[in-house]
Amino acid sequence: MGDKYHKKMKSELEEKIKSYIAKREKDYLSEFAYKNEDGLRRKQKNIEDIRTKCSRDADRIAHTCAYSSYL
Repeated sequence: MGDKYHKKMKSELEEKIKSYIAKREKDYLSEFAYKNEDGLRRKQKNIEDIRTKCSRDADRIAHTCAYSSYL
């Protein structure tokens, strides 16, 4: 029973965070800026993650060998 409650709270928290990020994008970014919701992928993976598409891309770039050797 506790696990069911934990999953519900987790999903509610994730939705709040995602809506907060979307609201910030809408309020602060230019109408011409690239938005997370516009992100395209070659392979659409259903990843259960709170990170946005752009933050996932930034992590991927930062952890590549080529970028690490550049620093």
